[in-house]
Amino acid sequence: MQAARMLDWLKARPEIKNLRVGLCDLNGIMRGKLIPVHQAEKALTGGLRIPLSSTSVDVWGNDIADSQLVYETGDGDGVLEWTGRDILPMDWMDQPTGLIPLWMWQENGARFSADPRQALASVLEKYTELGLKPVVATELEFYLVDPAQTRPTAPKSPKTGKQLSANAVLSVDEIDHFDGFFNDVYAACSEMGVPADAAIAEGGAGQFEINLIHRDDALQAADDAMLFKRIVKGIARKHNVTATFMPKPYADRAGNGLHIHF
Repeated sequence: MQAARMLDWLKARPEIKNLRVGLCDLNGIMRGKLIPVHQAEKALTGGLRIPLSSTSVDVWGNDIADSQLVYETGDGDGVLEWTGRDILPMDWMDQPTGLIPLWMWQENGARFSADPRQALASVLEKYTELGLKPVVATELEFYLVDPAQTRPTAPKSPKTGKQLSANAVLSVDEIDHFDGFFNDVYAACSEMGVPADAAIAEGGAGQFEINLIHRDDALQAADDAMLFKRIVKGIARKHNVTATFMPKPYADRAGNGLHIHF
């Protein structure tokens, strides 16, 4: 069984004391819990619950006004099932840990359509009925910004200590400023099975893009994009910068795009 294999994986890593479990909400933000490692079997076998409303809160984590998933239902729970993807190491944290990716089901075993992964799975069933299989890849743009500032501000180069100021599109030098960050991102992607490809400097100061390689499993490609964001944000904190995928963090600089190749 896959769950037994994952439990053996954890037993071989006694340094892991706790785990993150989570699913993606409608805004692409991960919602979930921290659990002690002895709860891993429960997480891998559908034993965890979380409010159904957790997939449809706003970007700040607030309930949506008049949501039928909150007061009218007593903020009822859904069932968290493991997606089947291996536990994902998060070696950039202070204490080694891992992420168990989950998705939401209703108590009666039906799909929960407000879980975006379930919505995608329903669409893919229609492609299967037509004898088609989407082949999908994404390109994600992001800015690195100075975490000490209250508004988005270009970061300082770890090499020179000077703040970036140029919109250095396709500059290899711009990437070289952050070679430690990129090396760690690629290492984490490899460990998590996220197929990272080429990286480029984009049109804003401190803006970059990394392509992900095509997959013939659109669910897995969507998972890759979500996990890639977790990796970039986590590695950025390790390197004392903040990563943002916001569409328009600056009024006077290029926005961040998410390109989907289909």
